[in-house]
Formats: sequence, C-alpha cells, structure tokens
Amino acid sequence: MGNAQANVEKAIQEIKKINGVSVIKVASLYLTKAWGLTDQQDFINTAVSLNTKLTAIELLNAFQNIENKMGRVRHEKWGPRVIDIDILLYSDFVVNQQRLTIPHPYILERNFVIVPLLELNQEVSVPNKGKLCDLVSNIEINRDILII
Repeated sequence: MGNAQANVEKAIQEIKKINGVSVIKVASLYLTKAWGLTDQQDFINTAVSLNTKLTAIELLNAFQNIENKMGRVRHEKWGPRVIDIDILLYSDFVVNQQRLTIPHPYILERNFVIVPLLELNQEVSVPNKGKLCDLVSNIEINRDILII
C-alpha cells in the first residue's frame, strides 16, 4: 500500500539498523503483479543477503517490529499491506514452527522470490531440496517481472 518502492527502501534501511545484523547485498527491485489476493496494486520485491548473530525467531521478531513500525496491519492473508518482510532461507536450517517456517513454504512457487534470490547468489540452495537454479530450471520465469 502506498509508495511501494519507498516502503521497500525504508524497510531495507531499517534492517540495516538491527543490532546483530549486517547486510551483505541487496538485489534489484522487481515490479510484479500481486500474488495470492490479486485484486490489489502491483508488488515491489527484492531479496537481501545478510549475516546475523540473531536466531531465526529473533530475526523474525525484528522484522515484524519493522513491519509494525511502518504501519503494517494484518487484516487478511495476502491482503494489501505497507510492507511484508519474510525470512526465505536461514543458512541451511529447517524450521517448522507455528510462527515461522524455513525455508519459506512458497519459495519455489514465486518467481518474484526466485529471481532476486538467484541475482544474489546463483549457488544458493534450499535445504533438503538442492540448488535453487536446478530446482527451477524447468520453471518458465515470468517475463512480466520488471527491474525498477
């Protein structure tokens, strides 16, 4: 909702301020059609590679604090929101908790996730699955994804 590009850029700046987190690289910004609940404005997506001393749950809490600070309100699943910060991968960890699933459960279904992840690291692997580039080699990457 609102100025999506500005929201993403602000979220990245807020991530850089988290104690125990250092941002390594930020992928390009990608403009894509909404996913899930499609009757809303286009999304702007990116991926961020970082090092952290935080546990996965601590990182999730920090990300949710940023979302709350930026005005995110959870009304409906996949509904319009100011910002959505997900943990896609956390090293080679697998987490299946009520609040957090790693790798992200839709990581292989969303081109707007796959493309920026591969931009960050062509060798990135999905735990218990393999290298992302091998997993998506048969998937046609949606050419509607535009780099901003």
